Amino acid sequence: MVSKSFALTEDYAYKAALSKAYVGFREEAKHLGDPIFEQRLFAAAVTQLDANPVRLLDASHPGSPLQDLLQQPFIQQAMTEWGFKRALVEWFNARFKTKIVLPQENPPPPPLPQLVAQAVAIPPATVPAVIPAAPQLPVAIPGAATVT
Repeated sequence: MVSKSFALTEDYAYKAALSKAYVGFREEAKHLGDPIFEQRLFAAAVTQLDANPVRLLDASHPGSPLQDLLQQPFIQQAMTEWGFKRALVEWFNARFKTKIVLPQENPPPPPLPQLVAQAVAIPPATVPAVIPAAPQLPVAIPGAATVT
């Protein structure tokens, strides 16, 4: 709301400066003796002074530079990615000492070594990051039939 008040203040300050400038230009136009120039000057001034200041109060007017950044399309696209959103909220909480909590979403699945470790019930640290090709061995998965 502060930015909207500021925009209105700027608009009225512009109109006040324009009306003072018009008085000076009108006197100069009279000295030139050009009635067409006087009419064009008057029409330009009235057009600017007639602009409704409510035009500045649209709903998309950001309230702060941060809000302006968050409304940008590339940030909106990035916010659809769980990792980016989580990192942004963590940074914001740490930087501004807030306690923003993200709603529960489905986080991305864990990496493959962690899934394999869970399936065969061994610690993830002992599962290599890249699982080499191995001969088919029977593997016991809880709640599943034995695979051979």
